[in-house]
Amino acid sequence: GNTLLQVMNVGPALVRQAIRSLLSSHDPEELDVVVIEQGGDTVKRMIDKEFPDAKLRWMPAEDGWGFSEINNVAVATSTAPYLLLLNNDIICKPGFLAEMVAAMEAHSDVGIVGAKLLHSNGTIQHCGVAFRTEGVPYHIGYDRKDDGTFQPATRDDYYDAVTFACALIRREVWDAVGGMDEAYFFNYEDIDFCLKAREAGWKCWVAQKAVLTHLEGKSLDARNTVKHSILRNIHILRDRWIRTGKLGRLIGSRIDPTSATLADERLNIAFVPSSKDSGVPWWR
Repeated sequence: GNTLLQVMNVGPALVRQAIRSLLSSHDPEELDVVVIEQGGDTVKRMIDKEFPDAKLRWMPAEDGWGFSEINNVAVATSTAPYLLLLNNDIICKPGFLAEMVAAMEAHSDVGIVGAKLLHSNGTIQHCGVAFRTEGVPYHIGYDRKDDGTFQPATRDDYYDAVTFACALIRREVWDAVGGMDEAYFFNYEDIDFCLKAREAGWKCWVAQKAVLTHLEGKSLDARNTVKHSILRNIHILRDRWIRTGKLGRLIGSRIDPTSATLADERLNIAFVPSSKDSGVPWWR
């Protein structure tokens, strides 16, 4: 079988839960798991004690690293043909990875496969990413019930982008794009990567039968998701993709870069619905 790469951030309790669910959801022999820890070796000691027989590789990460650096360093240690990026606030469900691999192998034009992510209450957190008319990305179906009535969540299909809280990526796509852009810090680097992959001729797909629970916002503490970080990232995304007109041409939709909703006051919520407070530690 394919060897797959697993990347997670800090937090022993979340990592423990994620590892257990991952190893019980897929054949462990097909997994090459890399866990990157910031701020010490608490996770390493937990892994050594609780998963002594699992194929887990631990790596330290510097405190100042963002999501891009964490993943770039981990991917550099692997020669796997498929790379599975997985947050540590994910709970895997049986068969999710087989569904994602099957989707990848069934579509030669697909370079990135996403999954359906649910909140802990069972509502939808992610079933694909699209762009609003002003160019800001959003999660389709966010907070809707996953009861079969929301059609996008029941149908595998191409999407503009996917969240990297859980994403399967061809190694050749990763190499062609050059990894994740380290100019971003914990927001929108996955969107930027998807757009670059599309520029290189690859498409994004969501396998809706690949279902996981995403405890959104638990991966990092609030100091890494403050307002200035989100604003900085959306400015980078806007300058590279929206103001240049590249986004509209790439996705084949009319994008209005002069829209008033691009004002800073509207950008500090990232993927969070407008009903949420701005600046809260929610991302991805």
